Amino acid sequence: MSVNNILRRITGWAIMALAAAVFFVFAMPSYGQGEPSVTGKKAEDFLVSVGGRQARLSDFRGKVVVLNFWASYCGSSVEEMPDLDCLQERIRSRGGIVLGVSIDEDCQSFDHFLKEHPVGSAAGNVFRR
Repeated sequence: MSVNNILRRITGWAIMALAAAVFFVFAMPSYGQGEPSVTGKKAEDFLVSVGGRQARLSDFRGKVVVLNFWASYCGSSVEEMPDLDCLQERIRSRGGIVLGVSIDEDCQSFDHFLKEHPVGSAAGNVFRR
């Protein structure tokens, strides 16, 4: 075996080890795009509007609640709305709910967005000022 063959094998194994390490880090449940995990932490209790009635987040204690923070000016927020509506339909029968929390600073942007983009229950459930 020549030195070049040995170096190629070592390089190949090093690349595979690096790829495995990167995969392991990103596959860990505690990894959230660089954010610390919020699993098991208590959420801030805030006022929500669900189906036209006022409620507090704490009213959903014991249920599965998916909070999605979005904004009318965010392109990826607009793209994910149909998927959130599908998720809402899947978890509704199990007592779950998807709450779309708008972070728009003014009500007019929020209202204009909902007129331009008819969304289902998941996106229009909540407006937080």
